[in-house]
Amino acid sequence: MLAAVGFLLLGDGASPPQVTANDYATGLAKHLSASGAKFYGAYWCPHCADQKAMLGPAAALLPYIECDPRSPVGRPQVCAAAGVKAYPTWEIKGQRYEGVLSLDELARLSAYAPATP
Repeated sequence: MLAAVGFLLLGDGASPPQVTANDYATGLAKHLSASGAKFYGAYWCPHCADQKAMLGPAAALLPYIECDPRSPVGRPQVCAAAGVKAYPTWEIKGQRYEGVLSLDELARLSAYAPATP
């Protein structure tokens, strides 16, 4: 009986590890960067903040380009050259998408296939 209780509490060790939302977001953010995608935004943009919030801590890995010249890391010349008119703007595989995109949509547009455990 003790073995049965231990089995129920600890599992049998054969179950695959569960992929968490953070793992998915991290993998997606790394994939977007590696694939050459670009995320144009502005520090004051609430929709850009929403987009980053969707990825949680993985947002730091995004290929983000700050467009506001008032920011110390602003690169307005890059945004102007890319023809960015709205925030956020994504450039993925040569296509432009304006607005907040879901993680599933970012994955689909960038052909992200998460590793299976």
